[in-house]
Amino acid sequence: MSRASGLIVLLATVVAWTIVPTPDTERGFIPIKAMEAPLQGMVAEETSTVSVPIIENQFISDTTDKYVHAASVTELQDGRLLAVWVSGTREGAGDVVIAGANYNPNSQLWEDNFNLVTLASARADLGRFTRKLGNPVVTTLPNGRIMLFYVSVSIGGWAGSSINVTYSDDQGMSWSRSQKIITSPLFNISTLVKGNPILFADGSIGLPVYHEFIGKFGELLHIDNEGRLLEKIRLNYGKHSLQPVIIPRKSDEATVLMRHAVKKGEGRVLLTQIDNAGNVWEPVRKTDIPNPNSAVTGIRIDDGSILAVVNDLDVYRHRLSLYRSTDEGENWTKLHSFDASHEADPEPGAGECSKGHHRSCVNPLGLPIFEPSYFAKLLESDFLASAGEKRVHLLDDYLTKIDKRHCKKYWCRFKYDYPYIIRSSDGNFHLLYSWNKSFIKHVSFNQAWLETLI
Repeated sequence: MSRASGLIVLLATVVAWTIVPTPDTERGFIPIKAMEAPLQGMVAEETSTVSVPIIENQFISDTTDKYVHAASVTELQDGRLLAVWVSGTREGAGDVVIAGANYNPNSQLWEDNFNLVTLASARADLGRFTRKLGNPVVTTLPNGRIMLFYVSVSIGGWAGSSINVTYSDDQGMSWSRSQKIITSPLFNISTLVKGNPILFADGSIGLPVYHEFIGKFGELLHIDNEGRLLEKIRLNYGKHSLQPVIIPRKSDEATVLMRHAVKKGEGRVLLTQIDNAGNVWEPVRKTDIPNPNSAVTGIRIDDGSILAVVNDLDVYRHRLSLYRSTDEGENWTKLHSFDASHEADPEPGAGECSKGHHRSCVNPLGLPIFEPSYFAKLLESDFLASAGEKRVHLLDDYLTKIDKRHCKKYWCRFKYDYPYIIRSSDGNFHLLYSWNKSFIKHVSFNQAWLETLI
């Protein structure tokens, strides 16, 4: 075979791999009424009977010297929650692990942290060199099996990433060997995970993923409960849509929200509608919610409307807010801000944020920034309001480490991002996000609290 013929065969193989087969008519998103267990991205069948509005905050992670990010959470069959996230000295560092913790619904506290995946364990399981670990996502199947998907990179940056899977059949006490999910015959690179998994009527898993090499676009992987790829569906074309969040409304229809990867000040939360369980989708379009190239999360609630948690800013991630849509994402109403970075504190004077001029100000990009000593006072107040009783003892140690993590030269800033939300079987909502890249924060609220906002 000539070199040209070989290239044609290779290209034909790649093209054939990307052609989307039409799924069986029995395959579709699990309808809300047919769910057999609490599932991410859809409504739990049981609803809370508590009529008193409740909203509570606490930190999940229990270290002060680690970069923590990209949290995910699922409800186990025994009613506990399992949260997972990345933890290390910095993003992509050699000491990054996939960490975890369990939430006890009786004590309403998060227990001690533990490591689920390390570089050493990933290398041993996968049988190949692995240089860094990235975003994890966890979900529970109706039979109780817990599936953990996580990103790894062998060569290069995140564009060289692939997805791995491990599972537990004993409520997280032990885990299977990690195995790589083959999403492409050509190098198997540039697939990452972030959004809530969903389930299909045939027992397979719908895993929202995104591609970040040359183009940037969302995809949906069909995976069986052993972690084997069944098919791959493209959700968009182009270079600007990332991290899809799929919110089913019928067995074959869903609304999809996505992160907008564009220049500062131009981003908006992206929206598309999919039909035929993902095989038919509308062109992606912008909503009216600002998006500073940051992750979003969403969930459908009892009345059929959608809740979304987003960084509703043109620049940076110093505010995290709750929105609601009653028309499948076409229009949105802001309900609440979970963290808002003392936006009323900065003194006027854009462009004058130089040493010694202000204790706080707004820089030319519109970012609230703070002089270190004043920032420390604000951070202390925020910590006490967020930590919860089990993590409050970490305050003094944490405040000795803020310069390295939050400040550059003479100015410091806040950051809240990468939200992830589920609803547990008791009807309560659980929102996790990165709090200043220092802690994973858990905000729990009930239906009664939500109704005070609607």
